[in-house]
Amino acid sequence: MKDWISCPECNGTGEQEYEQNVPMGYDNPYGYVDTYMDDCTNCAGSGEIETDSLDDELWLLHTRSMKSYWQSIKEMHKGITVPLHLVFIKSGVPTSTYYRTLNGKTELRHDTASKIYRTMELMKGASPSPADKRKLKWLEAYQEMILELAEQRKELGWSQEELSFKIGCTSSLIHKWETQKRIPSAFLFTCWLDALGCKIQISPKDSE
Repeated sequence: MKDWISCPECNGTGEQEYEQNVPMGYDNPYGYVDTYMDDCTNCAGSGEIETDSLDDELWLLHTRSMKSYWQSIKEMHKGITVPLHLVFIKSGVPTSTYYRTLNGKTELRHDTASKIYRTMELMKGASPSPADKRKLKWLEAYQEMILELAEQRKELGWSQEELSFKIGCTSSLIHKWETQKRIPSAFLFTCWLDALGCKIQISPKDSE
């Protein structure tokens, strides 16, 4: 018979906080990111999971020390010169999650903490897996594309404020995108490209 424990992602509540993009409208000229509560995807709202579904090293660290994921990650980050918010970005985790966790407004989910934990392992010299190498390749391609978009804005002679007006968002958001402190949603990324007169062409990639 399998044992059941409190879900580590929702702390046994059965609910989690999620983000959603609210598009601009008549009384909302910029659009914004809102949050809402819904059933936890890890435990399907029950608040409990089977213990044998947790075989991750981070979970062992979490349970043995009785520390939060955030505390464990901060301890592991010691000795890494890359700022922690950039570690989140390299892990594919929005910086909004970093700041919300930093300010105590949310708890890190197990799968999110695992991504960050694995990124720091690689930074400390762990051998990258084929999946890690693919993610690194995708990240490098994304970073190069962001630099090209920032350069395109400068070539057009636009300030970040002028670009934000054309997109319909705040200039601070443009700054965060260009400095890679925030990852835009697919919709806003498309708006960004269109405002700069750019587009992405989709074509089959060369076989590896």
